[in-house]
Amino acid sequence: MSYSNIVHSRSWDKLYTTELTNHAANPSDTGTNWFDDSDAEGRIVAFLDALTEDDQDVLEKPLSKEGAALMDLGCGNGELLFALRDDGWEGQMLGVDYSAQSVALAKKIGETRDAQEEEETEGEEEAEKTSSVRFLEWDLLAGPLSPSDASSPLSFAPSQESLFDIILDKGTFDAISLSAGLSSDETANPCETYRKRLLQLLNPHGGVFLVTSCNWTEPELRSWFEEDEDGELSVVGRVEYPTFTFGGVKGQTITTLCFRRGVVGSE
Repeated sequence: MSYSNIVHSRSWDKLYTTELTNHAANPSDTGTNWFDDSDAEGRIVAFLDALTEDDQDVLEKPLSKEGAALMDLGCGNGELLFALRDDGWEGQMLGVDYSAQSVALAKKIGETRDAQEEEETEGEEEAEKTSSVRFLEWDLLAGPLSPSDASSPLSFAPSQESLFDIILDKGTFDAISLSAGLSSDETANPCETYRKRLLQLLNPHGGVFLVTSCNWTEPELRSWFEEDEDGELSVVGRVEYPTFTFGGVKGQTITTLCFRRGVVGSE
């Protein structure tokens, strides 16, 4: 997609309309898995897995696979949440995307998965069924945020105090940051709006935010999310990817940082 099109929902709708057609013809075709060439999905799942261990030293206390509520900002086809569900994460899961066709595709894939699960467990006594992943068409920058509004992600949160324990972003901040170049001086910077709204969704008592980017380096991501007077977000870890050296400088093609929410000095 071109720079001018990547921030418009109609471009994403066109992509996901094609992927919906492909999935209907071949249910095993689930569409694009962003950053698949870096195995981002697998590495993110493994990273979160490690944070559930009692001996992990990243968070004050381990994450709970049974109780943590997860949200994926810009969920696309929902594959990251499905991968986490398959890995044993049992809490509430919500994927949001402002592309209607993206949400339609994710729901269709979810239906296919549910049908396959029912088929595989048919005849088994008291087969344990995992709750479905839910998906919502929602604009991160302008969508409703009232808990009483059924079209708001907060209406899906398990608690209005704890909100979502883990929020994931695999490429959405990249797309939104491109739109910053299209904003007028009178318009709020989309990246600043993103951070403000993120904090309205993330558990204030140790919530975890994982953002994956191919456009921004670690220092740049930290400047967007961490370097603020409120001290709400701080980097506590990162996902490791293969590195390369060019011109004597070592780097990697994508960056995934783990931020923890909690005002510095509050605990």
